[in-house]
Amino acid sequence: MDMSYFMVEFDLLQPLPADFIAMIPEQRAKVNQLLEDQKVLMYSLAADRSRVWAVMNAKDEIEVMHLLADMPLIQYADPVVTELAFHNSVRFAFPAISLN
Repeated sequence: MDMSYFMVEFDLLQPLPADFIAMIPEQRAKVNQLLEDQKVLMYSLAADRSRVWAVMNAKDEIEVMHLLADMPLIQYADPVVTELAFHNSVRFAFPAISLN
């Protein structure tokens, strides 16, 4: 099955509603699970808390929308999904073990 990369962007309401803030731990747990499952490859929040970006790994835009629908805070977002030609990133790895 071929997979593609998608950039997801959405603006956040300002100021953030109290019920939104209360759901942040649940959102972070969901994002952490998607990171572990390698469905989300990158998740970033602007310093002023106004915009979120994510790079997602999915077979098509429909799968991306299904993954987003399961996120607790999606009700506050109108995501813009763009298929990417590629997504390069630095791979984090443990340093080689020296037996000396």
